[in-house]
Parts: sequence; C-alpha cells; structure tokens
Amino acid sequence: MTPDVRDGLVCGPKAILARWTMFSLYFDDVYVDLQGLEKGRVGNSVVATTITSITISSNSLRLVFPQLVEKGGADSVISLADKLRGQRLEVRGSVVFEWDNTIGRVSKMRSQSDMLTPLLRVFGSLEDASRVFDGAMVTPDCVWPQGLL
Repeated sequence: MTPDVRDGLVCGPKAILARWTMFSLYFDDVYVDLQGLEKGRVGNSVVATTITSITISSNSLRLVFPQLVEKGGADSVISLADKLRGQRLEVRGSVVFEWDNTIGRVSKMRSQSDMLTPLLRVFGSLEDASRVFDGAMVTPDCVWPQGLL
C-alpha cells in the first residue's frame, strides 16, 4: 500500500488497520471469507467479494446500536435488542483495490457491505430492521461515522 492509501475516510495503512481493529472489537467472532477476486471495471483495480460473519454481542449493542439498550427505551425497542443479541450475521460485501502502476502498490480502497439484508432475515420485517438503524452508529450499507471506526 502507498503511504497515503485511502479508504474513503482515513489515510494511511496504520489508520486503515486501526479501523479494522476497531471493527473486530465491536463484534464477536469476526470472520471474513473471500468469495472471489476479479478484475475491476476501472483502470487497474481488483474487486474482492466477501462474506463477513459477525456475532452481535452485548458490547455490539452498547457500542453500535446504543439506542436499543438505553435506559428508558420503549419495550418494543428493547425486544429488538433481545432478539438481536447473540445473532450470527453474514454480511455480504466487496472491496475495490485500485493499483498505482508507477509505484506498484495499492493507492485506494473502497468497501461496501449490506447489513440490511441479514437484519431482515433476523426480524422478518423491514420496519423492525430499519428501527435497528434509527440512531445506530452504522448505516444499512455499513458506513461508519468518521472517528467511530
């Protein structure tokens, strides 16, 4: 990787590694399974498709979905937390690695993941799955606010 490699939010290999480390602290039993690699559509890029398996722990609820466990929350919100706790989610995603030919290193990365679909499987309704993201620290497409990851 180039010293100034970017992932869309942070710059540099150490910052990117720190984000991955934080992700592994937010969820239990993180496992990334590489499904495939293919040449990208743009320039010299490679697209890695993945399935990331995570377990929602009490720590995940507190740090990622705090609105589900805050004191004084509605009973229906607390029941969402109870249903989510302990669930093993398979989050499908991809990472595009852009290659810089002049120095022979990765210069940019872009990742995207779908957290909504596995939550639809858990809750069985779009309404409940969307309520999980209302006030969450992550979006349905697995975007984290700057500084959180």
